[in-house]
Amino acid sequence: MKKRSSQNQKTNAMPSAVIAHYDYNAPTETLTIRYHSGKVYNYLNVPAKVFSQMRSTIVKGIWFNRHIKGKYPFEDVTPGWDKPSCSARHEALVRII
Repeated sequence: MKKRSSQNQKTNAMPSAVIAHYDYNAPTETLTIRYHSGKVYNYLNVPAKVFSQMRSTIVKGIWFNRHIKGKYPFEDVTPGWDKPSCSARHEALVRII
């Protein structure tokens, strides 16, 4: 099921073992993923073309793990969760690789 919350933001709920919901904000190139666990992450600098590819694939969780997770900086934006994000650690690892 897809609905548009604004002209530049796409919202999608989906059946997946891990991903419960995802949103994409084109102007900021931010992909927001809400997991079934309740955790919410923003993946930053995700190009619209990459998001479009994700939308068109049937098995989104597997595609996400192969093409986005670990490849783009992220921040934990889970409501009520005060733990620092892993984005800085991720960026340091990307520089090493």
